[in-house]
Amino acid sequence: MLKTLTLVLYIILSPIIHATSSCVYSDPKSKFIYGKTMDTIGDSITWMAQGKYMRCLLRDKGLFFDFVGLHQDGFGFMHDGEGGDTSVDVLNRIEKIFYADAYFLLLGTNDTGLTPQQTVQNLLQIGKALNTRNNSAPIFISTLLPTTGVYSYRNERNQLVNQLLLLNSKQKKLCENCYVLDVGGLFYATPGWERLYWDGIHPTEEGYELLTSLIVKALSQPLSS
Repeated sequence: MLKTLTLVLYIILSPIIHATSSCVYSDPKSKFIYGKTMDTIGDSITWMAQGKYMRCLLRDKGLFFDFVGLHQDGFGFMHDGEGGDTSVDVLNRIEKIFYADAYFLLLGTNDTGLTPQQTVQNLLQIGKALNTRNNSAPIFISTLLPTTGVYSYRNERNQLVNQLLLLNSKQKKLCENCYVLDVGGLFYATPGWERLYWDGIHPTEEGYELLTSLIVKALSQPLSS
């Protein structure tokens, strides 16, 4: 049975050219204003270099959550991203992940030693564990982003992971309260996406402008699991 999740999101998708006013450092305690929390979980794409813009841009674009996690980004928002992490690494630290009202997972591009099937199974195991942590929290699993340059060899595998995630979603084989957001597919479909990376795998600030717009756009649609 199709399960539809309606999020109370006030979506603001007006174009932003540069980092907006919230992208300045302030004490993390001042960031808790909405009374509902989200934990962004993943590898370095969720926080490193220009990844520090991810959470403040998500909020600027209308994702009104307070962010939690063990780590603090360059603007004082908390998160659970760790550089170089694979899906196995996150499974191994799953007990340290914060309780939250929602979870966003962007993970798997570093799983080069695993098959696409193993990555998908690990992502679903992570989702299952998060559901055990809070069985009312939606768990958003993003498809993987494209890579370019010296990381181009990952594209074929990443696309297979994405296809399997979307197939599992279509066949209703996801973990409880898990939803696949095809952010990777939207990124691939953007003309000239290759220029939005500074090293082939980590987006530029402009890349995060696009990435966060796509995340908020995906979350504004009816979701099925």
